[in-house]
Amino acid sequence: MHDTRGTRIANAYAAIEAGIRILDGTIGGLGGCPFAPGATGNVVFEDLAYLSERCGLPTGIDPLRLVPVRQILERELPDEPLHGALAQAGTPPEIDWRAGEA
Repeated sequence: MHDTRGTRIANAYAAIEAGIRILDGTIGGLGGCPFAPGATGNVVFEDLAYLSERCGLPTGIDPLRLVPVRQILERELPDEPLHGALAQAGTPPEIDWRAGEA
């Protein structure tokens, strides 16, 4: 899922609501599209996993455990911008955000 116009999570949510159960993203939203000049990257995998869990779709993925993976990318690709709301704000501490733990 691309994020050319900043609608990545909204599109993912619409897909989940429509019954889609397989979505694709990249750590930190890395990537883009060589055929779409100005494309801003892909849906952030960490945010996608968080969204899925909050929608009641257990993924078996703990987005917080993806932080060390993201740190590897930050270290190895220092000039590549990484994106993501979860990385910026973290998970809300006052809720059990995993679908299976509610």
